[in-house]
Amino acid sequence: QTNPLHMFSGHMKLTIMGEGGIQNEQAISIGARSVHPSEFGFVDPVIANNTIVDTPEGISISSAVAASTTQGAVVTGNVITDAGPATNGGAIHILKGSGTACKNISITGNTVIDSVNTKGIYITGCNNVTVTGNNVINTAVADGLQGALIELSTQIDFSGNTVQGGGGTGVQIVGTVDFIISSNNIINNSLDSAGTY
Repeated sequence: QTNPLHMFSGHMKLTIMGEGGIQNEQAISIGARSVHPSEFGFVDPVIANNTIVDTPEGISISSAVAASTTQGAVVTGNVITDAGPATNGGAIHILKGSGTACKNISITGNTVIDSVNTKGIYITGCNNVTVTGNNVINTAVADGLQGALIELSTQIDFSGNTVQGGGGTGVQIVGTVDFIISSNNIINNSLDSAGTY
């Protein structure tokens, strides 16, 4: 018996051969067979105004495929409650992964509350990231986890955020260059002597 959907599958495929296209399979160049890196990954995704409750990670954006890219992401107005445990992740987690780029990211106006054993905001391997107007409250109850961790990144603006009641440092910067940390409220974290480092 013939599957009716199988009959349609041939009609839904695109080809570069035929009238006006490449005349035979031997004439198809390597460039025509390849997929451009911009066709992998996330370009300009917007994650806005969601309520996320009781998940291992609230929001995670990664360029995890080898030739992929994550750029222009906007994460705004989300409320994340009870994220965790994900000690290698975060309630908001943006990472380069094994992809080629993670750049031009905006994380603004989000609230992370009562997320246990995870980082509030975690950025790794990214370039040109703005983190402003976020509230990270009562996160990372386990000792040593941060309210915000930014590592191996460049051109970071972390300004106007509140990080309160974390289990480790309020904000930790590791292997990151060309960053601004200003006008934040970093309050009552377990390692008060190291509110930001």
